[in-house]
Amino acid sequence: MQGSELEQQLQTLEEKYQIVARRIATLRRELATKQQELATLTHQVSADRNAALRAKQQALNILLQTPPARNGREDRQRQAMAALRPLTPTELAIIAKKRSGLTLLVTVLSENGALIENAKILQLRQQAWQEWEYERHKLEQEIAHMAQELSEQRETDMQRALRLDIGQLQRELSALEQQGEFMSIDIKALKQRIAQAKGQHP
Repeated sequence: MQGSELEQQLQTLEEKYQIVARRIATLRRELATKQQELATLTHQVSADRNAALRAKQQALNILLQTPPARNGREDRQRQAMAALRPLTPTELAIIAKKRSGLTLLVTVLSENGALIENAKILQLRQQAWQEWEYERHKLEQEIAHMAQELSEQRETDMQRALRLDIGQLQRELSALEQQGEFMSIDIKALKQRIAQAKGQHP
């Protein structure tokens, strides 16, 4: 093959190599950007989950400190803690019923009436406890679930999407880098052939 043809081949191959090299550089920048995005997002997700877990734990602690009242003395204690956790509708209903003029009148005038009114208040107290127990159980479950997510470092949809993008970029980059290496070998071989064709030593 003539030297000019080899030089033409070399020029074409070098042009193709430059295209591949530019694409490799672009992919490396895109990959670095995606990896940084994932690292930032992972840090943010972890921080958000820690904050949410602490908030749930605090809510549970407050709930445990403010159980429903079981009698009149505890009613006063519970009302004193209302700033920490507001009274529920059921607890408000208990207080309203105890303060009701009609309830007081019935209690004073009739022993049976007093028993009925006390039974109604007792029923409301039981309801308040059931609601409190339900809220406690729900918070404990949520805390356990959130703690498990933290310990297992479960990924969000956005993290998974970024990881898929990174994997695709890495595969494309690896293929192009391999292609570039082969092209570099071919370019070196062509240069040697051109040098030999011109009667020079490589």
